[in-house]
Amino acid sequence: MSGVSLPPDAPAIRLCHVVKWDQSEGYGFNLHTEKSKPGQYLGKIDQGSPAEATQLKEGDRIVEVNGVNIANENHKQVVERIKAVPGETKLLVVDPLADNWYKEHKMIIKSNLPSVVQYKTPPLKKLSRMEPRLCHLVKRPDFDGYGFNLNADKVRNTQYVGSVDKNSPAEEAGLEVNDTIIEVNGINVEGLSHKEIVEKIKAVPHETKLMVVGEATARRENGRPHKTARARPSSTSAECSLRLCHLRKWANYEGYGFNLCADNKREGHFVGQVDPNSPAQLGGLQRNDRVVQVNGANVEKDSHKQITERICQNKDSVHLLVVDPDTDEHLAREDIPIASANVVHKYTPEESPSQGCPQASFTDMEGMF
Repeated sequence: MSGVSLPPDAPAIRLCHVVKWDQSEGYGFNLHTEKSKPGQYLGKIDQGSPAEATQLKEGDRIVEVNGVNIANENHKQVVERIKAVPGETKLLVVDPLADNWYKEHKMIIKSNLPSVVQYKTPPLKKLSRMEPRLCHLVKRPDFDGYGFNLNADKVRNTQYVGSVDKNSPAEEAGLEVNDTIIEVNGINVEGLSHKEIVEKIKAVPHETKLMVVGEATARRENGRPHKTARARPSSTSAECSLRLCHLRKWANYEGYGFNLCADNKREGHFVGQVDPNSPAQLGGLQRNDRVVQVNGANVEKDSHKQITERICQNKDSVHLLVVDPDTDEHLAREDIPIASANVVHKYTPEESPSQGCPQASFTDMEGMF
C-alpha cells in the first residue's frame, strides 16, 4: 500500500486483469482518444465479452497498462503495450466522476492507492444461465413496448420468451430467448395461462419484473416448482440497476424533472416523482432509486438540505449515482459494497425529444429539480 490516507467518499479506481477466453477473438473493447481532453479512453464494450466481465466501462480513462503509466504515450504506443502480453492485459482505469474527483483533490492516480479495487476475468461458464434471474424491464420513450414476445410450451405447460428485440428494454434487462417465466412482479405464474401471465405483465404500466430460468434449467426441472426465494438478479440486470445518471438541463425545460424525498421506513434519500420525457427520465433516473452519490461525493449520511445543495451546486448539470430497491437489497444481503466500479452510465440527450415545444414547469418547493 502507498500509505496515502483517503477520505471515505474516495471513488473506486479499478485494476482490471482482462484475460481472453479460448473462443473469444479479443478482449471486447476498443480504444479511442477525445479531442477535448488528453488521454486514452475505452469506447464500446462488447456485451458478453471478457472486458465486460472484468468491469471495464465505456468512457473509462486508462491510467496504466501492465503497471506502466501511459499518460505521455500516444495511441499506437498504448495499443502495443496492451498487445505485449499475449492473451491477457492489466488496465488501471477510472470512470469520469472518479477521474474528476482525484483531479479536484490534486491526487495522482496509482495502482497502490487504498481505493483500488481489483477484478479478474472469470472463467467462462455455461452454467451461469442455470440459476433463476430477476430481470427488471423498464419501458423507454424511444422504444415501443418491452421488446419481447411470449410463447406457450404446451408440453411443459409453461410460458417462455420467443424473441428479444435488439437494443430493447428486454435485452438491456438480461432477458434471453427460451427463458421460462417463473414469476411476474413477485407472483409465481407457473401453471397460469398465457392470457393470465400477459395480464400480470401489463398490470404495472411502465415496468415489470420477471423471474426467469434458462431453457436447460426449465427442462431439467420439468414438473417441479422453482425455489426462487434466494434467486439473484442476473449480472446484466444488476449492472443496469446501478446507474450513474449524467443529467443536464435543456433550454426549453425547467429543471431536471424529478423530486427528492425521504422514506421513514428506509435510511437515505430517494427519487420520488420522475416526469415523463424529462431530462431525469431520459437520463436513466427511476422512481424509488436511492441516491448514493452526487457529483462523486457520497451522500448516504447527508441531510435533505445538504443533498439538495449538492444537486443545485452546478447550474445546468448533475451526476447522480443511484440504485434501485431490488438491487439495493441484493447487495446488502450479499454484503457487496456499492462502488463506482459497478455502475452503468446513463446520459440525458443533448436536446429534448420535443425541441421547441413548451414543457411543464414546476414549483420552487425544496426537493423538486
